Amino acid sequence: MKRLNVSLGIGMIVVLSLLLSACATGQAPTPTTEPQKPAATSAAPAPAATKPSAEATKPAAAPAAEQKASSPTIELTFCSPWPDTHPYSVADIAWMDRMVKESNGQLKFKPFWAATLTSNTAEAANEIAKGVCDMGFVYSIQAKAGFDITRAELQWFQGVPNIEATEDIFWKIWDQFPELRNEYKGLKVLAAHGGSPSYLLTKSKPINSMADMKGMTIRGPVETMAPMKDFGADGVSSPMSEAYQSLDKGIIDGVWAPLETYKSWSFAEVIKYQSNLNIQRGIYPSRMINLNTWNKLPPNIQKAMEDSIRWWGHETYLEAKKQDDVGEQAAKAKGVQVVNLPESELAKWDNAMAKYVSNSVKDIDAKGLPGTKIYNEIRRLIDEAKSKKN
Repeated sequence: MKRLNVSLGIGMIVVLSLLLSACATGQAPTPTTEPQKPAATSAAPAPAATKPSAEATKPAAAPAAEQKASSPTIELTFCSPWPDTHPYSVADIAWMDRMVKESNGQLKFKPFWAATLTSNTAEAANEIAKGVCDMGFVYSIQAKAGFDITRAELQWFQGVPNIEATEDIFWKIWDQFPELRNEYKGLKVLAAHGGSPSYLLTKSKPINSMADMKGMTIRGPVETMAPMKDFGADGVSSPMSEAYQSLDKGIIDGVWAPLETYKSWSFAEVIKYQSNLNIQRGIYPSRMINLNTWNKLPPNIQKAMEDSIRWWGHETYLEAKKQDDVGEQAAKAKGVQVVNLPESELAKWDNAMAKYVSNSVKDIDAKGLPGTKIYNEIRRLIDEAKSKKN
């Protein structure tokens, strides 16, 4: 009994020591396992359904940083036949920068310049449609087959007053005639542009009248061949890369070319006269995206691209014009003389061009396409634009 009492005493002393130690530190013993969650209780009865307010049905707006994080980055490949320093490419890069900014960085581009992924011809359209590249520049007017209306309508704008009128008229035609849009199946067109006017540049003598063309050999695009023949000139369709040497050696007497060639092709070294006789062309679809790629883009990016269609085309024109200005300065520095023909002589050239154009209209009609309808509408809109200008 005495031994039992001693044991109990010792036990009480140990317990008291432990209690005093816990109180002194002010800490509870650390649990070795996670506390278990309380068992689920049965749900309370739901209140009667009421129609939520319009404000209540709106999803809560996430913070800007959270929204950006939730939008996956989209990278599109962009293909072009031109080097990245070409005026067209400068405009393309400006457009890409605009899209990246307007998408808050959601959209990115991986460009392939100088025909490194797609062809440098109209075949690029088929390649983009097949998914070789997401989008890019297409030289549709160089097609040997297909793009019939596109290649023809380019020649139906002679006499248009300015580039703004040209752009307005083209997009009206685009909206009005599905036959034109059908030439771009599998693609979504994102821009259309036209080159600068080509002027008649001559080496041996100035062109003061249409009669002065007689006996001359002049390099030019295909649509100038028949009109020049009407005035006694021999038209040749040779590559622009051969023009300088042909002029220098006297093989040809002149060339139809935009003003930028004074600098880019060094024509200021061999040309003496520039006539205000010119070839005016329309614009053509030149930037497009694979239709399947387009359909997968989120609506905000599609809208940004559609809103920039006219801007992209005009930006291309402005970049090309900068080079025309550089070329014009080079011509002035070399003393190239500008010859301004009277309106009566300019009218003779326009009439000769119109005769050639009528044949191209018939060719389109013969293919079961509305050549005459499109041509007449373009001419009506040109007359309307001229009356507004006057």
